[in-house]
Amino acid sequence: MKIFCVTTDTKEYNKLTEECLRSAKKQGYEVEKFYSISHKRLDEVAKENGTFLKYSASGGRELTDFKERKCPIRRISNGLTHYLIYKWAYENDTPVCILEADSTMIGKLPEPIYDGIIQISSHKRNQLSAKSLFESGRSHKMAKWAPEKYKVWKEQFDWDCLKEKKGVIKHPLTGMIGTAGYIVGPAAAKRLLDYFRKDGTGFADRVREDHIGKGNLYLQVPQSVYVVRHGQYPV
Repeated sequence: MKIFCVTTDTKEYNKLTEECLRSAKKQGYEVEKFYSISHKRLDEVAKENGTFLKYSASGGRELTDFKERKCPIRRISNGLTHYLIYKWAYENDTPVCILEADSTMIGKLPEPIYDGIIQISSHKRNQLSAKSLFESGRSHKMAKWAPEKYKVWKEQFDWDCLKEKKGVIKHPLTGMIGTAGYIVGPAAAKRLLDYFRKDGTGFADRVREDHIGKGNLYLQVPQSVYVVRHGQYPV
């Protein structure tokens, strides 16, 4: 398995990246830096690699406008950068672990799943729990836009699974929460490539079950990565 840390060459990110690499080394892993695509080269790189940009830059606005397909340009760059890593995984038939620069590794990584994706990050200093799942931005959006689906999910959710089970479990959500840390198998990478080549490359944390096939999204319990700069789930 190849481990990449997605970063940019700035003072802030260089410092975060070095901390990420040090934390991984303590756990016995070597991590390679993978620099984000320059904002000026997004269209060029997308075309060269068989895709196109699904979103356009929203200027100074921080929120994503799904209807108008606009979002902050850094998110577009991040999405395309992750797409290139999926491409590498598929072409080299090698699983990849993708870490964001503000990730800290606190435990051992699980074995990759060839046709699956494993979320290994909690997006907070504490471990992911049933409570934090229901308080996450993704949960709130599901409750607002798909109330029946949310009701079924809530009724069927195994409330004890995150504290009783250890290892890799089926993901309780239909989409990953963020991309601070996740492991992509080569077959799953191919499905992501197919999806984004057809639908356009969005931003990286839009990794959902319907991109890679139902039942192929997993969660590590407890998670081996947390995010340094996040105190709670992003909304």
